[in-house]
Amino acid sequence: MTELLRDHGFSHAETEPVMAVDLLHMNTDLPVSSRLTIHRVCTHEQLLQWLYVCFSECSEEIIRQCFTLYSGLHLDHHSPLRLYLGTIDGEPVATSLLFCGMEAASLRTIFTLPHYRGHGVGAAMTLAALHKARSCGYRIGLLAASSMGSALYRRIGFQAYGTFSVYYVAI
Repeated sequence: MTELLRDHGFSHAETEPVMAVDLLHMNTDLPVSSRLTIHRVCTHEQLLQWLYVCFSECSEEIIRQCFTLYSGLHLDHHSPLRLYLGTIDGEPVATSLLFCGMEAASLRTIFTLPHYRGHGVGAAMTLAALHKARSCGYRIGLLAASSMGSALYRRIGFQAYGTFSVYYVAI
């Protein structure tokens, strides 16, 4: 498959482990930031803040395009897609995304701004999404782990079951 993608102009960007955790037996005894407030994204203003944190390394144009895409999604309380924004003293500093699928809950875009890393912010964002999934009746949590987040996810109880590769094509 890799050769086929390369033959068609795609470049390999990264490969991440796909990990899963039993939500009834996960380790929740981790240090988390006591200063962090976690909000479910429900307004366009919160969505824009979420995008600026999540895509902080991207251009303004990319963020605006993502806003156009994401603002068309239903983010009400009945949606299986839930975006979470973490703030400290009112300043947006972290994101996470929870998708409640048919049989498992998937986490994505768990991101903390560099200045706030190492203080339990990522752990709090991850655990909040996992607790929500468990309270909705899910038993399994899934994610593709970045190298930065792998150690945290293992402490929670995630185990690797495969890999996920990302490829990009130059436009």
